[in-house]
Amino acid sequence: MPFMMIMLAMLATLFLGADGRQERRADEAKAAAQATATQMAWYHSQAVRQCSAPGSCPTGEITVNQAGLNGTLNLATRFQSATNGSLVVTTWRGSPAGTDARTMRGMVGTALGNVTDSSLHAGVYDAAAARIRSSVAISYVDGSTTHVGRSTLTVPPTVGSVTLLNGVPAMATQIN
Repeated sequence: MPFMMIMLAMLATLFLGADGRQERRADEAKAAAQATATQMAWYHSQAVRQCSAPGSCPTGEITVNQAGLNGTLNLATRFQSATNGSLVVTTWRGSPAGTDARTMRGMVGTALGNVTDSSLHAGVYDAAAARIRSSVAISYVDGSTTHVGRSTLTVPPTVGSVTLLNGVPAMATQIN
């Protein structure tokens, strides 16, 4: 009888420990997604800022000015931005090693809505619909009308020289 109680206690400890590790991994992945979304939003805002004046950016990939950023952090290895003259898009180049790419892409896409206060076209690119799907309702201005809902901005699969892949986190802003 004491042997069975000890065995049951050991098994319970194993299962509880595994649950704790899974929770910790989930929390770490969520934090990594939030950090990635924050970096992506900053990178996108810099690209939009650089291209906000008419004719200030040629069609194609945008070399984002990262002045003032921590010298060891090069966001151009993680994100890329491009313009077609009327639209600036930023997309994520990939997921961190050791993570499930699809899960991480979805988590980053969701985090983009939180980071941007749901105020622009940010989320996961849906190639079939040619739109960026946000997991949260967004507010955006179309002409003089403010809308709350899902993105209605058409984002072609290729903007400038950047091809948006289905299911990849992306952001878009109209500049002209």
